[in-house]
Amino acid sequence: MSSKAAVLSPNTSQRRNESALRAALRRSLRKDRLAWFCATVLGAIFLVALFAPLVAPHDAFAIRPELRLAPPGTGPYLLGGDELGRDLLSRLIIGSRNSLIIGFTPVILGLLVGGVLGLAAGYFGGWFDDLTMRVIEVFQAFPSILLALGIAAAIGPGMANIVFSLSVISVPYFARMIRSSTLATRNQDFVQAAIALGCTTPRVIWRHVLPNILSPIIVLVTLQAGRMMVFGAGLSFLGLGITPPNPDWGAMLSAGQRFLATAPHLATIPGLVIFTVTACLNIVGDAIRDILDPHQQ
Repeated sequence: MSSKAAVLSPNTSQRRNESALRAALRRSLRKDRLAWFCATVLGAIFLVALFAPLVAPHDAFAIRPELRLAPPGTGPYLLGGDELGRDLLSRLIIGSRNSLIIGFTPVILGLLVGGVLGLAAGYFGGWFDDLTMRVIEVFQAFPSILLALGIAAAIGPGMANIVFSLSVISVPYFARMIRSSTLATRNQDFVQAAIALGCTTPRVIWRHVLPNILSPIIVLVTLQAGRMMVFGAGLSFLGLGITPPNPDWGAMLSAGQRFLATAPHLATIPGLVIFTVTACLNIVGDAIRDILDPHQQ
């Protein structure tokens, strides 16, 4: 009876996992200053994107021909004007919303769809596992960026279309990783004990399996978000992303590359912003992976 109470107690494994995660974050804060700085930069960028209309110093769509291709520091524009005389800084701020949506929404959708498929395949196995893995292998047989490019070219440009194309290529990564983690956790003693004591399948998955595979999921989310931002910027660069005049970092980089000789800031500034965000995401993801690695604890 006591063993049954121990297994059915309110999520003992989840509390242990949450405590380990908090301790890991504290160690990261003390030991990895670069990761903490990058996390601060990402937090500031998210806040700017959230309050973009209030933060932008000028109208991002207002055309001023006299400030066309104006260098940084010219007149009222801190970062200069673009090819139509619009404020580059304001367009970067307003475009941060679109760029972050393109970067993170496919990750969330890929995690939801791939998570369900990976959990079901790893936990139940059998024909569903075989079928799921074969379908995933078909998608992963193509280079991810080429597959996203083909889907985006087939359905046309636009926010919804680019998010859909990037979501499709995100699903296999999450499904395969979560399946392998579920397979390893499924055979642990505490999961087998919960099953033997009559816990329902949803309870076993929610209370015992899922909390113990959160660490690799968190790491993959951070790394995949940076990857999707680069892919999204690449699709926008090719004209398959946000439609003008709506600002987007990738589209701004594409427009600026035509003026590299006369106004290099139009391409270099959006490029540096994309590089900064993706580099910070990868550094934070690497730090979380190192801290949550049991061999380093």
